[in-house]
Amino acid sequence: MSHPIHHSGHTLIELLVVMGMFTILFAVSSFNLLGARSHTSLGTTVDTLLTDLRGQQTRAMNGDTGGSGSPSDYGVHFLTNGYTLFQAPYSPSDPSNLTVSLDDVVITNTFPSDEVVFTRGSGEVAGGGASIRLTGTTSPVGPLIITLNRFGVIQSVN
Repeated sequence: MSHPIHHSGHTLIELLVVMGMFTILFAVSSFNLLGARSHTSLGTTVDTLLTDLRGQQTRAMNGDTGGSGSPSDYGVHFLTNGYTLFQAPYSPSDPSNLTVSLDDVVITNTFPSDEVVFTRGSGEVAGGGASIRLTGTTSPVGPLIITLNRFGVIQSVN
């Protein structure tokens, strides 16, 4: 008595359908992960900028001399794609300045002369409060706006 031969396996159409479904899932998950990475990058940039603003304000309040012999004002000068930490008055050629370059972020602000200066002793913002706007260039995330009042207190980040 002979037994019929059974061929087991999948047809070409079944394999193509499964491969198509995996391709669609991969594309959707990759797109979602790129958006999350861009949001995280902009959030990290904001955190770094906030830390640097607070650091410059603290230096001004503590009367840091920065090697000059007398306490000074300290500030942050904003560029389109970064910012510079400085001891007042701002001079672009001062070798003690620290410039922070930001990839994929554009900065706009409402400070006079594109800089916030913290007054020595009090830490108040010379010229009053204003805002800083950070926009990611490669992501749909943003803009994020940092608002400082005249006392140098960060009122909001949204």
